[in-house]
Amino acid sequence: LLGRHVHFGPPLDWFIKDVKMDEALVKRLEGWTMQFVYFRPFHIVFDLVVVHMLGYHWVGNLTFAAYMVSTTYSLSSLIGFYHTFAKELQPYAPLAKFLSIKGVVFLTTYQKMGLAFIPKLDQFQCFFNLEDGKHCNVDVLIDQLASALVCIEMGFLFSFAFQEAFSIKWVNLKATTTKKED
Repeated sequence: LLGRHVHFGPPLDWFIKDVKMDEALVKRLEGWTMQFVYFRPFHIVFDLVVVHMLGYHWVGNLTFAAYMVSTTYSLSSLIGFYHTFAKELQPYAPLAKFLSIKGVVFLTTYQKMGLAFIPKLDQFQCFFNLEDGKHCNVDVLIDQLASALVCIEMGFLFSFAFQEAFSIKWVNLKATTTKKED
């Protein structure tokens, strides 16, 4: 397995060319992945205290940039590892598992961010004004809409994706390969 060409995907492929898998690279890929695991909780607490509680909002742009760099290195290392060992990993469907988990996390986060912009659009102002001149609580309405969308997505989309990605057949496959090795 050592000596194979590693493909990281953009943007790292633009800068890192002709890399072969070796033990040092495996350690580097592990470090790139684990730095995100350690950085993310620190980033959340730092952002909460410095940006939101102390009011230094300009720091939020810097921490977001650091977060994006950390995410890029982490995902690139996982992509590099996956591309290098795709043939060996194929029976375990790691891409399906990865996409189903990331889909839940990213879709729910980004759709709530997207829903927050709806009240700012002129085309939707009529939905937030009641006929008697009162205004509805837009934040509550957006939260309710986001919750309803999450329920629909989890019930009709991701439940099936998870059932396929984390099916019992993967457990049976692992038991079969373990018996063969004995």
